[in-house]
Amino acid sequence: MHMIANEFKPKQALLLSRMIYFGLIGGLLFFLVVAFFITTEKLYFKTDLTNPFLITLLVLSLTSLPIGSFISERALPNPDANEKLPIKFPMYQTRLIIRMATCEGVGLFSVVCFLLTPNLVFLLVLLIPLFIMLQYYPTPEKIGRDLNLTQSEIDSFSGY
Repeated sequence: MHMIANEFKPKQALLLSRMIYFGLIGGLLFFLVVAFFITTEKLYFKTDLTNPFLITLLVLSLTSLPIGSFISERALPNPDANEKLPIKFPMYQTRLIIRMATCEGVGLFSVVCFLLTPNLVFLLVLLIPLFIMLQYYPTPEKIGRDLNLTQSEIDSFSGY
């Protein structure tokens, strides 16, 4: 990683994490806006639990969202408390990307289902992963909790 090869700069690392965060959310929202603009059919709202798209989306939501969180927290090893911050921080970024990507996958599938059938119920389901993604906003405190950092390590991220 570039930050490890050179001098690690916590403030820049935090900024990079936030860029990843906003990039994933921005991409999802941009795709949603494009979907609205290219949809030519009349929009409707119908909760039809026999719709295979809705069933698939609900199953995907109920499995992918918890699995992404589980993988990011359980399957990846916790960094050693004695490790230096430049070694620990990539673990946080990996966890953030895994959590965000699972949410984004469900969100993108919701938008695709909306494109195929302009049923607004798919956008209602989209709110679930989007709300979860909003909870992952990178802050020094969240990074500290995720990596069990000392207060001085947490303070080194301050400034953004």
